[in-house]
Amino acid sequence: MLKLMPMNIYDVAAQQARMEDQAARGWFAVSVPGIFFLAVFEKGEPKAVRYRLEPAPVKESCPDPERLAAYQSMGWEYVDTSGKSMHLWRCDDPDAPELHTDPETEAQAYDRLFRRQQKVTQFWAAVTALLAVLAVWIGPFLRMGAQYLVWKGATALCGLFAPKRLTGVVSDFSTAMGLLLAMLGTVCLFWLVSTVCFLKGVGG
Repeated sequence: MLKLMPMNIYDVAAQQARMEDQAARGWFAVSVPGIFFLAVFEKGEPKAVRYRLEPAPVKESCPDPERLAAYQSMGWEYVDTSGKSMHLWRCDDPDAPELHTDPETEAQAYDRLFRRQQKVTQFWAAVTALLAVLAVWIGPFLRMGAQYLVWKGATALCGLFAPKRLTGVVSDFSTAMGLLLAMLGTVCLFWLVSTVCFLKGVGG
């Protein structure tokens, strides 16, 4: 059964507390998919269970065999990995030692996770900014492009049916519209390049 979880999987204390509370009610977490605010639970006999979320040392789908064996020897069972960045472990033995007893080692693991998450955040910020620039300029650019095509079509028709003087006037308007379209395209390109450079500078 899918159940709601705290919105941010990196709020480790809230995530663990939620899963342990559900275990006491007879629902045990068996999967934490990439949709961070949902988890899959299975029904069982209510009991006290410890859950621990651990940052993956590298981006990986599951812990390496050495880590699995080491944690199993301590009484911890591997459950799942979320987003290739957080491993979920379960322990049914209240006397089993904690996974991490060295605060410095644990802090280093979270520091690596934070740096990876920061890169993801910067990437989506860049995508959002580029889409915002396109949203501002794409409308005027398309409208002017459509007008340019209309004038080009009118020039072609005038060349077939209208006097040369009128054809020349329409052709001049068409040329002017083409120049305006090119200017607008240049400005749009300038904004895109400026946005990319700014985001690259902010992201370091």
